Amino acid sequence: MKVPRLGLPLREETFRTLRDAILRGTLRPGTRLVEAKLARRLGISRTPIREALHKLELEGLVRPAGRRGMAVADVNLDDVREIMDLREVLESHAAGLAAVRATPDALRVMEDSLARAGRCLAAGDASGLLRWNTQFHDAVIASSGSRRLGEIAGRLRGYVVELRLVTLRAPGLPARSHQEHVAILAAIRRRRREVAETLMRAHIRAKAESLLGVLRARHRDAAGR
Repeated sequence: MKVPRLGLPLREETFRTLRDAILRGTLRPGTRLVEAKLARRLGISRTPIREALHKLELEGLVRPAGRRGMAVADVNLDDVREIMDLREVLESHAAGLAAVRATPDALRVMEDSLARAGRCLAAGDASGLLRWNTQFHDAVIASSGSRRLGEIAGRLRGYVVELRLVTLRAPGLPARSHQEHVAILAAIRRRRREVAETLMRAHIRAKAESLLGVLRARHRDAAGR
């Protein structure tokens, strides 16, 4: 990890660096986050580390770990269920708005994202598929015209990024998800607001079941050890 110099306050750049590392899985659930060690690793003082960890705790990405500092939080069944319920409401609303507001340029971004996702699907590239699927969802949300909706939805999606990558390796699920995206885009392109909302709601609900299935399997494996 390295703190980028983006012209932002150091505490904000540190927060973004650590948050990105958590969401990308570089810092995995359960990883201890000790101020002194992080300061040495990032080449900065402990103060911005402390401020960044406090902000990450407020977002639910880290948790106290006794006298040993903080640890990257794990996602449990209740967390995933709540996160996906919220995503279902927010992103279905965004899809409906996109059907009304999407510009020709926005539609081209969605089409390009799905084209690239299709190539990743054919190549068995799960990481690439996750990237372009995410860009498709981001484009739909951006077309809603609501900046705050985008910020909230993006944050919620980030919490389960590791589980999302696992589901994209499950037989049959990636292809089905891709076809659902294609149908959502078709509804948006045809300005079918209610159809776009309904399809996105069903898509997120199916994703929720997949993610919950991954967690249940993990819990069963852990209990059997």
